[in-house]
Amino acid sequence: MLSGGVSASEPEQPARAAAASTSSEAPRRDPRQVNTVSHEEFSKGQREKTRDELDREKWAREHPLRIEGKPKVGSLYWVRLEEEDADGELKVGLVEVQNVGPTNASSAWFVRRPTKDTPRVWPKNPGFQHYKPGGQRSVDELEFEAFLMEIEDAWLTDAGRRAKNKTPKFTLEHITRLRLWCKTHPDGLAVPLVPKPQAPSAGGKKRKQAPQKAAPAPRGGAKGKQPATKVTLQKKKAAAQDSSEEEEEEEEEEEDQEEEEEEEEEEEEEEEEEEEEEEEMMQEEMMQEEGSGTPVEEDSD
Repeated sequence: MLSGGVSASEPEQPARAAAASTSSEAPRRDPRQVNTVSHEEFSKGQREKTRDELDREKWAREHPLRIEGKPKVGSLYWVRLEEEDADGELKVGLVEVQNVGPTNASSAWFVRRPTKDTPRVWPKNPGFQHYKPGGQRSVDELEFEAFLMEIEDAWLTDAGRRAKNKTPKFTLEHITRLRLWCKTHPDGLAVPLVPKPQAPSAGGKKRKQAPQKAAPAPRGGAKGKQPATKVTLQKKKAAAQDSSEEEEEEEEEEEDQEEEEEEEEEEEEEEEEEEEEEEEMMQEEMMQEEGSGTPVEEDSD
């Protein structure tokens, strides 16, 4: 006891209180990171699903906000779009770099194929095609800061990888990560799904309009079949080219449908495997409980 009735141990109490408050204010760990052991209420399939979710969230947090250095000629990139140019639910567009200058890159636009029922929602495997208003590929000069990430082959489906520079198509895994990355991006690259009067397009340009019917030729002059002019031949050639492109698009749609069916089958198989694993675990636990029971001894009187 010190003079004045003060104990020698009393000065340590504020320090202990401060330490206690510091430990109580420590952030709690995510339960998904703590629960790593499979049990009756947390199957192996659920554990793997949780691990995938954590991996995607980590990727979204740690992936750079934009590319480093200059974009590469011939590569595909996700680029930033403005609010009024947002392609559905995300403010990102797809471009192919054609030429690189000191500060800008000449980039050709792709446009996403909209879904019929929900045009603003990106599907599981969104496909893209060249954006050609008026029949010619749309090209803009973009600043380097607009380039968010370079497209990797692993992000594309098999069909999308084969036609990477023409009709790229993305995997469900990458779109899930991209959507999460846009939601966590500090500049807010995800758009609330509020209905709009018209679906916007990439780059703020109008979508390719349906070809208009040609006006009827004026009557008069010599009767009978008119000789084919240069303009007529060009129209026929353009029509043949359009029909061939339509055939290619139909083939690509069939391939896309086959890939979606394969992915759905894989998901169903994974769910069946998870159910089988859960049943096996329950059976093992029941057998262990039965084996752990001690036999009752009978009286030998």
